[in-house]
Amino acid sequence: MSISPKNVEEMARLARISIDSEDIPSYSEQLSKILSFMNQMQSIDTETIEPLAHPIDDVNPIRADIVTEKDTRQNAHKYASHLLDDFYTVPQVID
Repeated sequence: MSISPKNVEEMARLARISIDSEDIPSYSEQLSKILSFMNQMQSIDTETIEPLAHPIDDVNPIRADIVTEKDTRQNAHKYASHLLDDFYTVPQVID
């Protein structure tokens, strides 16, 4: 399938983008190459290939949500110069 310069102009209009008229033939050629490559990809037989859930077998996307770090808030608060209800306060810099 080939993308004509008219098609490029229409796509640009629909996407509400401006393309210089001298760039349209280049876009037409590039988009045609992309479609040609996609057609080649579609012709590949993938019936015997098992889909992967994740490329790394050791990763479990449904792992238990367990807290592994202890709360260090109190330790961090002892170094703060100004606290108000567990929030850090800073001097006002804008009037």
